[in-house]
Amino acid sequence: QGDITWTDLRIEQRIDSADTSWTYGRSVLIAGNIRRISVKGLSIWRMLTWKTLVMHSLTVVSPQLELLSSDRKSHERPKEKEAKNLINNVLVDSLSLDSGSIVWRNVRPHRPQAITKQFTVSATGIKVVLPHGKAPFTFKFVSTNVELDSTLVGLPPLYDLHIARLRFAHPDSILQVKGVALTSRLGPHDYGKVIPYETDLITFRSDSIGLRGLDVAALLNERSLRAGEARISGTDLNDYRDKTLRDAPFKNKPLPARLLRSLPFTLCLDSLVVDRLNVEYNEKDTVTTDFGQVDFTDINAVAHGICTLHPEQKPVLHLVADARVYEKAPIHFDFRTAIFDSTDHFSVKARIGPLPFKVFNAMTNDLLLVRTTAGTIGGIDYNLEANSEKGSGRVDVEYANLKVRIAKRDGSHEKNVFKSFLRFA
Repeated sequence: QGDITWTDLRIEQRIDSADTSWTYGRSVLIAGNIRRISVKGLSIWRMLTWKTLVMHSLTVVSPQLELLSSDRKSHERPKEKEAKNLINNVLVDSLSLDSGSIVWRNVRPHRPQAITKQFTVSATGIKVVLPHGKAPFTFKFVSTNVELDSTLVGLPPLYDLHIARLRFAHPDSILQVKGVALTSRLGPHDYGKVIPYETDLITFRSDSIGLRGLDVAALLNERSLRAGEARISGTDLNDYRDKTLRDAPFKNKPLPARLLRSLPFTLCLDSLVVDRLNVEYNEKDTVTTDFGQVDFTDINAVAHGICTLHPEQKPVLHLVADARVYEKAPIHFDFRTAIFDSTDHFSVKARIGPLPFKVFNAMTNDLLLVRTTAGTIGGIDYNLEANSEKGSGRVDVEYANLKVRIAKRDGSHEKNVFKSFLRFA
């Protein structure tokens, strides 16, 4: 066994050469500087005889790394006899990456990129099996702690994702993300210049997003996200929709059950909790010159039965949520869907409680040009059943002496006012 130390390392790449850097399927290159790498307890004997890289400790100090990728089509490597691995296994008792930073970018312009200003990683009991023969890649460890500070992800042409702090700890099985914000590079009146079709412009800020009881081994080795609880807390979301933009080409959109089954990974959560969510929805149509707005505040929701792992258990996703519209009228929402139902059946039951005139008029006047002038609204109940082939529903409105005024697009007023009101409701 022996110890090795390298200091002041520099890694360089010919990053701008389309004919050399990206040939033979090299999709990612690494460049940067590393102040020091220290290896202690390296076993040369086991490396040469067992193809196993064994180290008591590996310490990397101040790695300032740049990961370079390209979506250019790479040249294919000429076919040749498959080379055998020099190393099949890696065993490290202790790993430490201290005071590092990392930049990931595409060498072509206007592509996604990311930067983390500082990260630290510590882990013990690492065991890595590299693919060889029939043995697949596996990665295991006894304990780890990962912390990332000040991460920015650029998502051109429209968005930037900011993360103040990310922490992952095992065996505590906790993933915690704090200070998350999705911001837009263009405002609601300008985003249509870079998005060719009608779509939503969504921005949000969230205090924290976390997972508890995270199964790390399943995530790394089986592409399966399993956790006890996922929680999203303290979120303000803004949604803008400009319906004056042209429609996108038609395509079928999956219902919630099929959407879950179609994920590129399996998913199983004991519960999903959303607390203190506020949503501001803004819509612009040819009816209005500017965006109309509806506010939903103090949304608290809990979902159970989110699992795509065990179809034999016939899991049913059940979501219950409560909120207020314009901080006045209470809303209750109940959603159910059987995840492995071949028809993607779902049901919705919802109720909006008593609506003061000013609340109802604020909800409808800017968006639909509907306005109440007299009477009372005791509540509105919605019941909906649907699947991939058909759907049916019912709306019940509790009212007394209700008078409604509805403007038409040409500036006149509807004759059958109450019928139009029910259509809008």
